[in-house]
This record gives sequence, structure tokens and C-alpha cells, in this order.
Amino acid sequence: MRKIRPRKKSVFYKIKPAWIFLGLVFFVVCIFLLINLLPSPFWFPKWRVTLVLNTSPLAVVSFAPDSKEPVLVITIPNDLYVKVPNEYGYYPLGSVERLAEIEQKPDLLARTVERVLAVKITGWIKDPQPTTLSSDDKTKAVKDYLLKQASPFSKSSTNLTQIDRLLMALRLIRLGGERFQRVWLGIGSLSHDETLADGTIVKQVDLEALDRVLEGVFTDSQIRQEALIVEVRNGSQKSFAARDFARYVSTIGGKVTAINNAPAQSEACIIAVADAKRKLIAYLKEILGCTVTEQSDTGSTEAVIFVGEKW
Repeated sequence: MRKIRPRKKSVFYKIKPAWIFLGLVFFVVCIFLLINLLPSPFWFPKWRVTLVLNTSPLAVVSFAPDSKEPVLVITIPNDLYVKVPNEYGYYPLGSVERLAEIEQKPDLLARTVERVLAVKITGWIKDPQPTTLSSDDKTKAVKDYLLKQASPFSKSSTNLTQIDRLLMALRLIRLGGERFQRVWLGIGSLSHDETLADGTIVKQVDLEALDRVLEGVFTDSQIRQEALIVEVRNGSQKSFAARDFARYVSTIGGKVTAINNAPAQSEACIIAVADAKRKLIAYLKEILGCTVTEQSDTGSTEAVIFVGEKW
């Protein structure tokens, strides 16, 4: 009688359960990294990634899209009085975070610094007690502070994900110690005396002086080369809304030639432009949330921006 040979066991049968488990874990980790990595502002960035650190003095760190460019580090005195958004009025910069805690608005300091510098703030990092930056080498102190944020055991509060912090740390490590552009802002040259209701004289930020000091620091070279001529019109009931928006346009490299009031009120930020393919228009659309409409007749300028009530 012919013997029946036993069937060979499938190769999958020989795989131990432990390896199957490890494979599943690896697959889950890869999916987790992919989900968190793709939306990260540090992963192939198109625009600057700018962070606010609630240190003493307050620090602003800005990463250019080109990883070969230096990292910009700006420090701002904590006793400089600045205007806080949402009708809060003027506060010392060092007191804004306490106000944010009371009002339960964790991003209030970041939004305040954003309006002061006229630069979109991507993220913020803060500690229960602000870290004091070394007076000897503030750049090294800022770098060391950011590298510590890569640890999953960091106790700092932030809107950055763990992947964001890891990518940030990797970029800082690759740069080395000399690839930083430093701007230490002094209170004397950036402020004017303002008398409070109780008679106290404080140092209030002078935005025009600040813009002169930071001229070109945040400029996008391609936007500057395009030299798009822009008119900004206030379509809201907020005073100086057009002026404040124009600062954003100028800071990134746009050319504002006129600031006026709009004949009608509008809700959102609307851009009327003949050529919507300009990089400045893409920036205003993607970063500041403006709506773009193509319009051939924009008067003496190439684009007209209507600043709405909700901007």
C-alpha cells in the first residue's frame, strides 16, 4: 500500500507568536508615526516655523523653510508693555501668561507676541515657572531648553506634538552651535513712555521702532523679489485693523503702498488680485486664512486686501 506523506507545514506555521506580536507592534508604531509626522510643521516646511518660549526674557525662535539657513533667536524684555488681543488692553509681557491662566486661554501669550511682531506663531512652550536664560550665552540657553523638550518626560506645556519636538531637536543638532541669527531687543530703543491711570510711567512698545529693528529678519526672499504691490483696506469696525494686517504683509516681504477704509463691511479677510499664483497670496491664504478672488481691475495696485471683522 502506498504511504501517504504528511503535508509540509506552512512557513507561516513556523513563525512564533512572539514574532507576530512584534510585527503587529511595529506596524502600529509606523502608523502612529505616519499620522503624527505628516501634519508636522517641521516636516518639509513651506513657511517659517516660529515658536514662543515663556522664558525670562521671553524668547522667540524661528526656523526658516530651508534647513541650511540659521535659526533666528529673538529675546524681548518681560517688562515691555504690549497690547493683548481680544480687548484686554496693555500688559507687561511677563504678565500675559498669568492673564492667560486666569482667562483659560493657553495660546494668549503666543497670539500677543504674534501681533507685536506681525509674524504668524506656529507653536508655544511654557513652564509653570519661566526658565531664566543665562545672561552669558542666551543662544546656548535657548538651544539647550529646546533640546530638553524632545524628551517624552518634559513637564512643559505646549501645543507641539512629540514628533514636532523630536524633529525640532534633530534640526538643532544638525545645525551645530554657530548657525544662529541673534536679535536681542532692548527696551530703551523699542518703547516710549506711557502714563497709566494711576500716574505710573511705563515703557510701552513702539511698533514703528520695532519694525525698523526687525526689518528683513522674517522676509521671504521670493516674496520680496516678486514685489507684489498691495493696498490694505479696513472692512471691520476695529480701529487700526488694516494697519495691523499691513504689518504682516510687510514683514514677510510684501510691498504695501496704501492703507484705507473699505466702503463696505466684510466678515472675513478677502483678497482681490489679478494673479493669484503669487507666493504672497499663497501665504496670506494658507497662513492667515484669507479668501482669494481673481479680479482684473484692482486700481493702481496689483492686489487689494479687505480685512474683515473676524480676522
